[in-house]
Amino acid sequence: ITPQRGGELDPGEIKKSDKVLILNYDKHDIPNYIGGNSFLEMGFAYILKKPIYLLNPIPKIPYYETEIIAMKPVILDGELKKILE
Repeated sequence: ITPQRGGELDPGEIKKSDKVLILNYDKHDIPNYIGGNSFLEMGFAYILKKPIYLLNPIPKIPYYETEIIAMKPVILDGELKKILE
């Protein structure tokens, strides 16, 4: 999902991808925020067995922190080059 697409989820793009990168920046006073649309993308990627990468650590969001952990995303700690390893 990109801001240019207005938050529109595109399952076809996820199907075509080898991996999914979530750019989880600070937002709404929550460090490393992951919103609803990104969470849905992660779930879809998980079902398709696509690797999931988070730019920053998993946010402390009580509603779905456990579910994000269960998807076993790779944490890049802000270093995009790690996605190539």
